[in-house]
Amino acid sequence: MSTEEAVAAHYSRGNILERLLDVVKKSGGNPAHFAPADLQNADQLHIGGAASTTRVATRAGVNAGSHVIDLGSGLGGVSRHVAHDFGATVQGVDLTPEFVEAARSITECTGLSDHVTFSQGSILALPFDDDSFDVALMFHVGMNIQDKDKVFVEAARVLRPGGIFAVYDIMLLGGDTEQYPLPWAVTPDTSFVQPPLAYTDALAQAGFAVDHEAKPLAEGVEFLERALSSGGPVGVEAGAMSNLLTAFTSGILAPVEIYAHLPEISPGPLWVRRHVNQPLRTRFAARLVSLPAADSRNCADICDRYPSGQAAAELQAVGAQPRFWHALTQLP
Repeated sequence: MSTEEAVAAHYSRGNILERLLDVVKKSGGNPAHFAPADLQNADQLHIGGAASTTRVATRAGVNAGSHVIDLGSGLGGVSRHVAHDFGATVQGVDLTPEFVEAARSITECTGLSDHVTFSQGSILALPFDDDSFDVALMFHVGMNIQDKDKVFVEAARVLRPGGIFAVYDIMLLGGDTEQYPLPWAVTPDTSFVQPPLAYTDALAQAGFAVDHEAKPLAEGVEFLERALSSGGPVGVEAGAMSNLLTAFTSGILAPVEIYAHLPEISPGPLWVRRHVNQPLRTRFAARLVSLPAADSRNCADICDRYPSGQAAAELQAVGAQPRFWHALTQLP
């Protein structure tokens, strides 16, 4: 079983749609037609629930004219929330077929099918054209993804220049080893928590400029304590929630938000691919390289004299920014 298959199997709990509709029934609602809020956060399993969705979407600049992609959309709670509260048009993508089917059914019941659609598939290979979206959101997904670099390159590909990428994940701070099970994994085999620096480095390599980072740890601890006292979200084991709370309070893990934008001219591998038919000097000289002495002429000379692989090594030796010589290594 591949890692992606194992992750999908972890989230396939059976009867998830029925359980969600029971939440609506128990609150006195009509399970055939209801507002997104009637699910009482049962479809938003990330730390902070709907309140954190509002915070992240606001910071990401989502508005009524935004075309948003929700990476790892799960049960569709974030997608529906952003469409209902912000007026955006949203495309969700998730690996787990059961989640996609439930997300579509719930979206129809909430009357949002004209504004929110879902696709089943891997966010490592998105089935969308370049420059299709204004904003990309990723809520509590990276913990199950080993190759985050691919996700960030794909996000950069489908975002329009100037687009915003907001990541909200559980990230590694340090200290002792986290205890399993956790909400996203029963064992470490499908858990790939990393520190914020690993995210920001990967985002930069993909061509993003990182703008802001936030760590709502106190809110996360309060959210987990409240969830445990009330029996926890639908489908999440209490033991996994308890282990996550321990990891938060001991400083091992924390919820972290990272906001980045895709510059008009991106210096990462994506920019390289889009301009791969141009001469090396035209692609990189002066515009993308910053040497300690600002010697762009030396840089241009290196681009002229060496093939891309050797040019990368030469530029690294003379002190060019890492994002530049790394981008050169991506050339064919």
